[in-house]
Amino acid sequence: MSHLAAADDALLDLLRPRLSTTGWAALEQARGEAAAGSDLRAAARRFAALDRHAGRGALGADIPPLKGATDPIPVAGWPLATAARASLLLALARGVGHGLTAAVAIYDKGEIGERIACLRALGLLEASAAAVPAVEDGCRSNVLPLFDAATVNPYASRWLDDDAFAHAVLKRATLGLPITPVVRLDERGGAELARMLRGLVRERRISGRPWPEEAEAVADRLDPTHPE
Repeated sequence: MSHLAAADDALLDLLRPRLSTTGWAALEQARGEAAAGSDLRAAARRFAALDRHAGRGALGADIPPLKGATDPIPVAGWPLATAARASLLLALARGVGHGLTAAVAIYDKGEIGERIACLRALGLLEASAAAVPAVEDGCRSNVLPLFDAATVNPYASRWLDDDAFAHAVLKRATLGLPITPVVRLDERGGAELARMLRGLVRERRISGRPWPEEAEAVADRLDPTHPE
């Protein structure tokens, strides 16, 4: 079974008992149209409407990660609307093979909730760098939930270049977001990221401002040979 099929089936199993009858029917209709090859504009309309149909609930905090294209994808705590929208993108990926293309197109024109859902779903879709422009846009955002979705994201950790990855981690630390959840941190980080994190800590100390304590620990782990 492909990772697309495995992730899709697992996500549907999570959604089925949590959506209302109306919500499940709306998701099935949207997925059916996607599998049949509906155009991206129709898919985008269905994608937007799923927020209304899915309700206000969320996936449980104890749900294990799903199988992604290159890394496990944490879905615990996802709003049902985000999970339903990811399911629609998976249906597009399995049906007509352009889940990432649809995610980027919807991201470009979507509102914040739609953009967050697109970013969260990327790692479940095809193994390709096609959605890097959307991730890069999210990394530039000062809207915290959007930036968080772009950066604590296995897709970003796999496909961003080294400089973009390092600056995304540094910006998380600067904004007070945790950096240890960043996927592939030890693999992708190194002496340069450690230098940047130490510079942030030093600047905050000099100015008498609080600094993220984990930044020092991460820097020491990434570059243990740095002199104290």
